Amino acid sequence: MIILLFFQFEFPKISNYAIVNANIFLKDSIIRNGTIIVKNGKIYEVGKNIKIPKDVLVLDYSGKYIYPGFIEIISEISSDTLKEIKKLRNFGFTIVQIIGKDSILRGFTKIIFTEDSIKKVSENSYFVISFQTNKEKYPVSLMGTIAKIRQFLYDENLKNVLFLTNKNELNVLRAQKIADEFKLNSLIFGTNKEFRVIESLKKNQNLVLPLKFIDSVSDNLNELIDWKFSKENARILIENGYFFALSSNGIKEQNEFLKSLRILAKRMDENKIILSLTLIPAKMLGIDNNYGSIEKGKIANFTIADGNIFSKNSSIFEVWINGFIYRISKYPRKFFGDWEVRMNDSTLRLKIYKEGKSLRVKVNDKVYSNVHFENNVLEVDNYKFYFSDDGCLNCKYISELEEEEVKKIMEKENPPKIYKLFPTFKTILIKNGIIWLPDTILENADIFIKNGKIVEIGKNLNFNAEYVIDATNKHITPGIFDAHSHIAIDGDVNEWSESITPEVRVIDVINPFDINIYRELAGGVTTAHIMHGSANAIGGQNVIIKLKWGFPADSLVYKDSPRTIKFALGENPKRSNWLENSDRYPRSRLGVISIIEDALLRAKNYKGKKNLRMEALKEILNGKIQIHCHAYRQDEMLALMESLKKFGIQVRMFHHALEAYKISKELKRENVYVSTFSDWWSYKFEAYDAIPYNAFITTKNNVLTSLNSDSPELARRLNSEAGKMLKYGFTKETDVLKLITINPAKQFSLDKFVGSLEKGKDADFVIWNGNPLSPYSIVLETWIEGRKFFDREEDLRIRKEIKLLKEKLMNEFKNYSE
Repeated sequence: MIILLFFQFEFPKISNYAIVNANIFLKDSIIRNGTIIVKNGKIYEVGKNIKIPKDVLVLDYSGKYIYPGFIEIISEISSDTLKEIKKLRNFGFTIVQIIGKDSILRGFTKIIFTEDSIKKVSENSYFVISFQTNKEKYPVSLMGTIAKIRQFLYDENLKNVLFLTNKNELNVLRAQKIADEFKLNSLIFGTNKEFRVIESLKKNQNLVLPLKFIDSVSDNLNELIDWKFSKENARILIENGYFFALSSNGIKEQNEFLKSLRILAKRMDENKIILSLTLIPAKMLGIDNNYGSIEKGKIANFTIADGNIFSKNSSIFEVWINGFIYRISKYPRKFFGDWEVRMNDSTLRLKIYKEGKSLRVKVNDKVYSNVHFENNVLEVDNYKFYFSDDGCLNCKYISELEEEEVKKIMEKENPPKIYKLFPTFKTILIKNGIIWLPDTILENADIFIKNGKIVEIGKNLNFNAEYVIDATNKHITPGIFDAHSHIAIDGDVNEWSESITPEVRVIDVINPFDINIYRELAGGVTTAHIMHGSANAIGGQNVIIKLKWGFPADSLVYKDSPRTIKFALGENPKRSNWLENSDRYPRSRLGVISIIEDALLRAKNYKGKKNLRMEALKEILNGKIQIHCHAYRQDEMLALMESLKKFGIQVRMFHHALEAYKISKELKRENVYVSTFSDWWSYKFEAYDAIPYNAFITTKNNVLTSLNSDSPELARRLNSEAGKMLKYGFTKETDVLKLITINPAKQFSLDKFVGSLEKGKDADFVIWNGNPLSPYSIVLETWIEGRKFFDREEDLRIRKEIKLLKEKLMNEFKNYSE
């Protein structure tokens, strides 16, 4: 049976329209059964009960939802590829800002319409900068990338910069920092993991969140948390007063795009989502005078859905760009809903609707799932129905489909705080402990602490305190100071692409989430000198941190600490064990000393345009940055000391320095310090002459000496490394403890503040269940500046929580459907 419905699909060659009976999204409300008058590509009038002009074509958009034209603020498509532009248009986007691909400095963006005839929207643009790294050419480390970015921004007079954060939420904070440093108007492409750093986020920067959520994980707990709460991230930001744009970048299909919107709609206000796709990106791009909202006088850019875009069965129906209509849906304007079809002496009742992606038709009381719609012809069983946009013969449109309710997730869930911060106390009293002072051990003694500082040490102290610690039979030592560490670095510890890279800075890439911070607290470490690696003759600038687990990166930095830089001699900087085919100079030990001299000589004569590499070298020459040098052999240490005399500077400290015992007198004469290992020898060519008495001999010859870890694993037991020294020359327990406490503090001129338990110093202390030099002793508590950062009892409890949480999240992931 064939029922003919006259069809007209070509849009008239006119530019004036009246859209009637539509649901129209305004900035803060929705007009039901509203009207929009469009004339010559602009919005002439919008509202209810508007008088329709005579010179317009009336379009009935009953049941349709009309939104301001969506704006894709970040897309990596090619601007000359119409196929990709059409795909974005099918998502509902009317305007797109296109960025370049695959480099750190990607050039300027282009803002275009998603029309078939590609046109620019505005001359406004951002310069795109990515935090990615290179594989072999400079920069190969994140800290190198940041140095390159800073140098570029000094070279160029830029105002608008778009930062790509490479899926790293800490890079969002780094982008904010760079934007503040260079007074930029920035646009930052986020990660959906901003909930992790929300305390440090700034509200004066423009943030863009991806609509592509994290969808694959391992059994790692942090990954599972990121997977679950990437979908909550936008809500959490909104609730904390942040605004952002949304981007579909990386999404391939319209269904995936709409699904992401609906996931958000279950968690937050729909209006906020639409604003994040319309007015907010328009403002960020500086085009909100003409785009981003449905207002009188603005350009007629609309995204039209065949229902509430957040309901599961709706889809993009049309896109209007500059008043020109692009039909996205294959269905006519009037299609879904209830129809009455007259046939001879009888009447058919038709209900057309969608179930997920599938089309369904109910004829009288029978539901048909095997239906076909093509070229405006609907085939159902033996029937054929011919549709058009504007009505039909022998049929009557009864009503549109009842609007679906968008289900909300009522219970909000926030990310778990696994490692909770311990409370702070203004005053603390430690009672009856075995207290390790610089030169003696005081038994059954007390320590009174106020505002994070040690006020008094002695027996039977009589102070009222908010918090009292019973330390009976427990040992109290200063916090351990690790003079050579590589923990808490985001990305590669080496910028190994070139031999001279003093412009790179470890402070730029501190990772406060590195679990090694927590693990080292469990070993009694409270302060650490975080160093660039030893792949360069002159590497990057180091930083000293306190291990304040749970605090943001900036709060870890030891503010009063000296600036230091990493030099390296021997096998590592000449690349003996890496990149056999590399042509990087130098390839000999002689070459290492030579390239250091050459770099310093160039810096001595440096003038002109700001060059961060030369500036850092100049600061070394001016004594503003201390030299800390990786070295093993005595001949190389002597060679560098002699070489630096030409420039009127000297090494502050040799690290590792396994042959320092051979040149103790020379080191003392030049006032050069040593930080070494305990009993490491013969583990590589340079260590063949090492002896375990190295620290004892240098100390005996009045060279200020410390022990270091150079390893996150070894740092957890630096106490027993110090204990070994009682076997190799040392006889006094307090003297070997100094190797990991007061001595490194003195080496960095921080002994007024840390390194020992004395009046006026920071209350950085460790509570042990036994002698701290024993490998069998365990850290019970670790405190920094009068605040607890590790508690063994709490740790044992947390382990059980972590196991349960991990099981819960893994089950959620396996059974997830939304």
